[in-house]
Amino acid sequence: MLWKKKNQKSLQNTVEIIKNPALKPASGKPGIDSDNLKKLEERIDEKISLLMALEEKAGKQIEALEKLIYSSMASKPSAGMINRSGEILALKEKGLDAREISKILSVPAGEVELILNLNKKNRP
Repeated sequence: MLWKKKNQKSLQNTVEIIKNPALKPASGKPGIDSDNLKKLEERIDEKISLLMALEEKAGKQIEALEKLIYSSMASKPSAGMINRSGEILALKEKGLDAREISKILSVPAGEVELILNLNKKNRP
């Protein structure tokens, strides 16, 4: 918080000097002339460029984290997936094929086929 207050006061002083170049800073140095103003503008431009680069980097890191979150969520079997196996088997008993079951339950066809194949292997 101290840093913020110090920088706000410094910024206010700079703004006042820019508005009235006849003012002198507390250090006794002359006010801002055109050379000092150009240097100040260059520093501001550098800071803006740095902030934009940091924002871009943060955006890329956010995207990477979101991808990790979604991939970890997709890799864990949900309770719904486990409960669907009973529904899949019941529809198969009624004579439907994997493609039809997939459409009815909005489940990927590969998942339906996997459950059906696992069920075949577990039957005596």
